[in-house]
Amino acid sequence: MAKSLNQFNAEQSEIVQELQAQIQEKEKILKDYQKQHGKMELFFNSVKKSIRPLSSHPLVYEPTKGKKSTDTPLTAVMRISDGHMGEVVEPEEIEMFNAFNPEICQ
Repeated sequence: MAKSLNQFNAEQSEIVQELQAQIQEKEKILKDYQKQHGKMELFFNSVKKSIRPLSSHPLVYEPTKGKKSTDTPLTAVMRISDGHMGEVVEPEEIEMFNAFNPEICQ
């Protein structure tokens, strides 16, 4: 049985109303996001303005120029905090990229 023009228009009207409601909801979500993004931009700008640059430290070590490193013995230069004796890092912990343990440290 064929639908009447009035029935067709009524069905289409309901669909159009639902689609318009969905568009309004998405516009509200977008507006809320833009508001929150603006707040974050203001926050980060204030943080950036409050950060002072660090002063440079004097150079502690400068390699000798002109000599190849294979001509003389090498000496490791590091901070005491760089020593990790006893640390164990399994390859699985770092996506199989590397490993570390006391044997490697020695």
